[in-house]
Amino acid sequence: MKNKILVALLLLGVTAVVAEDIDTILSKIKTKRLSPVSEKSILDTPSPMTVLVKSNESNSSTDSNKSQKLKPQEEKFVLTAIMNGSANINGKWVKLGEKIGTYKLEDIMDDSIFLKSAQKEKIIFFEKNSNKINISIGR
Repeated sequence: MKNKILVALLLLGVTAVVAEDIDTILSKIKTKRLSPVSEKSILDTPSPMTVLVKSNESNSSTDSNKSQKLKPQEEKFVLTAIMNGSANINGKWVKLGEKIGTYKLEDIMDDSIFLKSAQKEKIIFFEKNSNKINISIGR
């Protein structure tokens, strides 16, 4: 019985010491930390997400302030397989009439496909140096 009481008192003592240590650690964390960098210098730092402007010596000062307009990147399609009225384009199987991106699959030929959007039409062929085996079963 004495051993159980002694163990219980010992555990209470240890938890009290640990609780005090935790309180001191938390009080240190709560104190305001000061940075060697001032808030003004942080606010004066230019944003890394600004638009870069190319300047040409031949342009006037007003032209050098204009940002260069970028063309939207055109969709790239890679035809990897054609089978049973479907085409594998960019790793996705697409059937006739289905859309891929802004284009619609209009026609499937033996070695190419025909894509059409509101503004453009494209014919996509298999890659030239492809080591793929083409199996053709009567048409």
